[in-house]
Amino acid sequence: MDRIYHGADFTIVATGPDKNHGLPGVVSARELGPQVFHLNGKSIVFTGPDPLWSIRDCTWMTTAWTFQEGYLSKRLLVFTDHQMSFYCGAASWMESLGGLEQFKDPGSINWNTWDARCSPYGIPESSTHPLSTSSRTGSTPEILRFRYNNFMDLATQYTNRGLRYDSDAINGFSGVMHFLEKEAPPILNVIGLPYIHWDTQRQKRFILSLCWYHSVSPEVTRRRAAFPSWSWADWTAGINWHTRNPLWNLDIMESSVRNVSLESRDPSRSIISIDSQPSQEFLATVTTIHLEALIFPAHLLSARSAESIWTTDSWDDIIVHEDFETLTAMAQPTWSPSHFRRSLEEGIWSCLMLELDLVFPSRPGFLIVVEWKDNETAVRVGGLLIDIYSNDPWPPMEYRKVRLV
Repeated sequence: MDRIYHGADFTIVATGPDKNHGLPGVVSARELGPQVFHLNGKSIVFTGPDPLWSIRDCTWMTTAWTFQEGYLSKRLLVFTDHQMSFYCGAASWMESLGGLEQFKDPGSINWNTWDARCSPYGIPESSTHPLSTSSRTGSTPEILRFRYNNFMDLATQYTNRGLRYDSDAINGFSGVMHFLEKEAPPILNVIGLPYIHWDTQRQKRFILSLCWYHSVSPEVTRRRAAFPSWSWADWTAGINWHTRNPLWNLDIMESSVRNVSLESRDPSRSIISIDSQPSQEFLATVTTIHLEALIFPAHLLSARSAESIWTTDSWDDIIVHEDFETLTAMAQPTWSPSHFRRSLEEGIWSCLMLELDLVFPSRPGFLIVVEWKDNETAVRVGGLLIDIYSNDPWPPMEYRKVRLV
């Protein structure tokens, strides 16, 4: 898919509600288009609605499969009900305002400093988008964070679109991932989670890749049961990453996870460490993540109000260890706090502390909630963010081996 669209001269985009709508102005009449009015010797041009308004609300822009179609194209020629618009790495044009024919000497234009450019995707000029005129390359920490966060930005946009078939969750994004894999420096992926094999802190950064959460109401999320539970691909609805902030500094972050390794669905392949720089060919076959994580104790949960932890239905009432004035927020699961704690107490669920800065504990941390299938095997069932307002050390916690599937 990436070779097709990135290799094309341009891609024609129809913004109608379905495939039968056609191209306005070609096979059907347009709505009110650009008009010129003359008043007191002055000319007033009515350009019609901004094409981006029509593009960002259309079916093409809200469908998951067409995300890579638009992202990978070098140039887009877009038909709306009012006019055409054109987008490339150097400039963008709308039909009502004209194009290069308005310039006496188009050859004299310095496109590197041209300001009249925009993208239907809202992609910044400094991104690796094919429509961008600049691409960041190199191996500095700043470039590494940029490329890593760029992957997360794209996956977030993709998952917030509609997908008809659950089995297409990875296929609909595969062209984008293949494109990023071929760019310099390359970004690999483990079933949709970014992995930087040339990073000196591979394990820490991969743990951050696991810190995604649903950015919509949990009532609309469900497991697809077609991919590993630790990948966003196995869940419906849009996601985001807790650790997408480019200011995260792994050098001062004390990891709460250790001994991470990957297991392939191919029994002939051995389980390998995340630090062994596995190839993309191997990463595409991973079904299981082995790790040792700190287990968050259920007894640290309590209720902020007089209402018991066993009966409250509001996550706003829940705090984590009253002495440290901490609370849970964001990525709230569909279950009630009472159901949550009871499942922890009974050993049905556990909270794995994936990202918690033990050196600077005032920084927010992220937990994933897992359901145990046996003594070591578990599946992800949710995620929680802990906002911490104290620099006091955490109570002692125990590590547990986890086989996350």
